[in-house]
Amino acid sequence: MKHLKQIMSAVLVLAMLAGCVVAFSLTSSAANGVALPDDAVVYDGTPSTKLAGSGSVADPYLIANAKDFMFFQSGCASIAAGTYYKLTGNVYLNAKDSTKYTFAPAAFAGNLDGNGFVIYNPFRSAWSTAALFSTVTGTIKNLTIAGAKFVANNSSAAALCITADGAVIDNCHVTDAVLNGQYVGGVANGITGGAVISNCTVSGTLTATRSGAGVTAGGIVGSISSESGVGTIESCINYATVTSASNANGILGGIIGSAANGNAKVLSSLTIRNCKNYGQVSQQNGNSSQMVGGIIGQSSRVKDLLIENCINDAAVSGAYAVGGILGKATWGTSNSGVDIQLIGCENKGAVTAT
Repeated sequence: MKHLKQIMSAVLVLAMLAGCVVAFSLTSSAANGVALPDDAVVYDGTPSTKLAGSGSVADPYLIANAKDFMFFQSGCASIAAGTYYKLTGNVYLNAKDSTKYTFAPAAFAGNLDGNGFVIYNPFRSAWSTAALFSTVTGTIKNLTIAGAKFVANNSSAAALCITADGAVIDNCHVTDAVLNGQYVGGVANGITGGAVISNCTVSGTLTATRSGAGVTAGGIVGSISSESGVGTIESCINYATVTSASNANGILGGIIGSAANGNAKVLSSLTIRNCKNYGQVSQQNGNSSQMVGGIIGQSSRVKDLLIENCINDAAVSGAYAVGGILGKATWGTSNSGVDIQLIGCENKGAVTAT
């Protein structure tokens, strides 16, 4: 019986050690992203050569794994509007594994249904833009991006796309993201052309940084600067921390950083409705040009700005213009007819201006 107990103890120790090895291998395979599931088949650097389906509404092209996704992503720029794609499985990528794939953002005009599946650990670090896509003019829905690390030195970074131009982005979720750049947005860096971003969530860390220059960051959208019909952000929630490591003109917001136009032209309209912020928004180093808000940091020359039924439930801090909902609003001396409405909004977070 004594020997049996010793054998059982040895087996138990071996099992525990094996479990530790498995846990370590999962974590290291994910590099800088999130740990992958036990059954994950990680991209080996070889894309598929074609996709199942015909690209129609009834018979969309099917993306079953990372091989299919990398084939799809490499051809995004040539995809015509009205072409349909659908995920049928998770996409497992190794963050920071540049030996197997180069993840440069590409434009997308088609329709992508994530179908509730997850893209794990996309990575890009470059002097240029970093995101899953560049300009999206189509529709992306029902997609989760987990463990994204996008670092854009002196440029724009976002988890999903750099610009949503007339796009519809619905029910997309960004989890455990690390996003760094001069201009940063959790879902998109910018929206224009009447784009709609709805029912999206973001968690992780968003940092706007570039020494000696203006920077912006927003939990859902970073900044808006186009005169065309701007768009709507609706029923979105930010859990990510939004901060700036720069002592420049930082403009930060829990939902959107800045809606402004340096060309002194009036922006058409912007609606932020039924959104919530639970992520701390803070400017690290202060000067008198910084604006920080729990929902939006700055509104400048937006003809029709509506912030309706929005809640900030996180600490907001900065040096100069700081507000639980809106940091600062300006409209210029020559732009008449600017209408700013805050309806049914509530701030529950501490507001600190140093």
